Amino acid sequence: MDKFLFFQICLLLMYLTSKLFLLRKNIAGWVVGGVAALLSVFFYLYIPNPDTGLAILEAGTTLFYLYGFIKWHKFPGVVQKTWFDRIFTAFAIVAGLTVITLEFIHKVEYMHYQLIVIAGFVVGGPMIARKKALGWIFYTVAHVAVSMWMYEKITDSLVEETEVYYPIFSTYQALSAIICLIAYFKYKKSPTS
Repeated sequence: MDKFLFFQICLLLMYLTSKLFLLRKNIAGWVVGGVAALLSVFFYLYIPNPDTGLAILEAGTTLFYLYGFIKWHKFPGVVQKTWFDRIFTAFAIVAGLTVITLEFIHKVEYMHYQLIVIAGFVVGGPMIARKKALGWIFYTVAHVAVSMWMYEKITDSLVEETEVYYPIFSTYQALSAIICLIAYFKYKKSPTS
């Protein structure tokens, strides 16, 4: 197995573990996710064909996990909205709009999926950090969109036959969507326990 593929699979498993911890309302989910996001930054910068865009996106994801950890650590019960939330939400929106603008400039294929993914994660992330059930729906939609995007890349034959990452990544996204949907119902039933 290629070392880069192995590392990617390890990162996906870390992200999946993070969601499972958050599903159980365990603060460790923020730590595991943050470590995975930080490792992803370095991964995307040091792969044979570096992807600076994904590295920047993962750097933002690292900040999101730090934000969630701070919110859950500082407010273990019901999470109150503070000035910090407003600043972080504004930052997330500006970052999302920046990525969307860059995508339009470069006229990237499958942009309709990317817009859904960015919106889902940018809107859903801060909501999950504030223990709002609706954030999990935004995450579910984003994961379904990524899964469909990867599946479409596979069926459009844009992926080399030797490239096994896309089917693995698509399956991971589908599993993540299921976990997020379960988390939605769990948080809807009892957001703080």
